[in-house]
Formats: sequence, structure tokens, C-alpha cells
Amino acid sequence: MHCFDLVPNAGFDLKTYRVEANIEEGIYLCGFNSFEMCGLICPHIVRVMVQLNIQRIPDRYMLQRWSAAATTPAPDPGSNAAIFGVPGTNTLKYNSLCRKFNDLASDACFNDETYRVVSTMIDEARKIVAAMRSALDDAQQNSVAHEQGLPPHQGEQQPTDTQQQHQDAQDDVPSSMLKNPSRVKPKGRPKEKSVRRKQLVEIRDEKNAKRRKKAQEGELHPTEKKTKKATTKRKPRAQKCPYCHEEGHTVQQCVLFQAMMSGNAAKIDLNL
Repeated sequence: MHCFDLVPNAGFDLKTYRVEANIEEGIYLCGFNSFEMCGLICPHIVRVMVQLNIQRIPDRYMLQRWSAAATTPAPDPGSNAAIFGVPGTNTLKYNSLCRKFNDLASDACFNDETYRVVSTMIDEARKIVAAMRSALDDAQQNSVAHEQGLPPHQGEQQPTDTQQQHQDAQDDVPSSMLKNPSRVKPKGRPKEKSVRRKQLVEIRDEKNAKRRKKAQEGELHPTEKKTKKATTKRKPRAQKCPYCHEEGHTVQQCVLFQAMMSGNAAKIDLNL
């Protein structure tokens, strides 16, 4: 077991990391713990391997997720090769085909010969797609007929005589007798403004404003007069002297208090 203390360069990281290397077993441990956290060996272990002249990194440090087999091969720059398979939804398929047709049209529109070739290929592809869709529809109809116990190509419900006559009558109606369909009220928010429901605070403010207006005009309701009197301010009480408990003066103006402070309380009592 070999131990190495990696001292940082001046002006960089101030922390020193210790690397323990077991060359025989190919085990390297570092306090940075990069391999344990993200699966990549840290530069401290690489520096120790360079110092020990290790020519090959041990297989235990080469995880499968970093190998070439686990990585999806990317297309060459500028190529439009489909490497992700068939899209899962019809919308993705439509968008993919539109991009391919746009690229093909931009490349084939500069020459008459390329235009003819591409146009012919598109017409042939249209016929092939129509034949494939027809075969698929026939297969679906046959499966439905098999489930319903009907002969092949009779899975769809045939129109009755009454329905056929009604359809023929509709076909014979001249275009001048046709009318526009009835208008349906669209869903959503109405165009006309509806009355907004007032909040309780607004209703209270409006009632208080009406009461103040009636009070100014002198037309208060008897019940409102009682509430008005109950809310009137009370008159302040007369101030009492805290020493003699008489009204009309304070302790600084109290004669008894001043006499007591000067020692003439007996004379004042006799005078009283």
C-alpha cells in the first residue's frame, strides 16, 4: 500500500488530498471521492498513476455506462439519418415526414431532372400508401365481421331501405332549397357585462353612506336614532384631587396638601 499527499499549486485549491494506491490489486482511494459520487476517477488518482507509471487503468474503474457499446451512435453532422426508430404518435410521424420532404424538395427544386425523379417517386409512394391503407381497412372490416359472426366484408352495417330512400331524397333536393344550419350559442364568457356581485365590505360602506345622508336630512329611523345616541361621545369627568378627593382643583392647587407640607394643617382644620 502506497500513500501520496497531493499538495495543491500556489493560487489554486488550498486543500491537500491523500491517495492510497494498492498496485497489486489495482485499488486506488482518494479523499476527493469523485468515483464514488459520479463514477469517474478524479485527477488525483490519475496523477498518482502517472507517477507510478501505470500503463492501463483497472477495469473496475471503467464502468459500462461510459463504454462505446452503451452510448447511442450519433449521426454525422448534416445528415438526417433516423436513428431513434419510428415515432410513437401520429403527430411526431407527421412532423418527421414533413421535415424530410422539405429537405428533399429543397434539394430537388434546382434541376428539372431531379424534380421529375422526385415527383415520380412521390406519385409511386402515394399509390403504395393508398394500397396499404386499403389492405389495412379490409383487414379491420374482416376482423369486425368475424367478431360479429358475419361473412367477410360485411362488418359494416348496411343501410336499410328507408335510410336509402331518405338519402336519395336528400340528394335530389336542389341547392336553392337548402338552408344554413341553425346558429348555436357559443360557449364561454358572455359578451355583455353581467352585474358583479358586491362584497360585504362594499354593501356595508353603502349602508353607512345612506345613514349619514339621512342623518344630515333629519330623517333617521327611530332604531337608527338609538344607535346614533349610543355612539355619541361621553363628556369627560371632572378632575378630582388625589389628596382630598375634591373636584375643581389638582394636587398642586390643593390647600390641605400645601398646609400639610408646611405644617399648618391644624390651623386650616380650625378655620374649616
